[in-house]
Amino acid sequence: MGFRHRTHSIPLAANLRNFAHDTTYIVQFHRWFYEDHFWFVNAFWFALVVFACCELVVMAQIMRFSRDDLFPGRTLPEAIATYAFLQLFI
Repeated sequence: MGFRHRTHSIPLAANLRNFAHDTTYIVQFHRWFYEDHFWFVNAFWFALVVFACCELVVMAQIMRFSRDDLFPGRTLPEAIATYAFLQLFI
């Protein structure tokens, strides 16, 4: 829908929070697969990889369609740097 309507499909704050949550979980692979081994947690890890990829698509939508609204007056590299800073802050 975001590509069809030429806008981002998830609010910026929600995308920042969800991506931080999902990637934090993904990075802790060893813990979830070897220390706290449980089939449901392992399956959820794979689902979060898919969700993180979807959130990357939303990031691309934000930069492509909504950059002027969310980061007024910023060039593409400046908007990406601002987005990266916000993501690290979250």
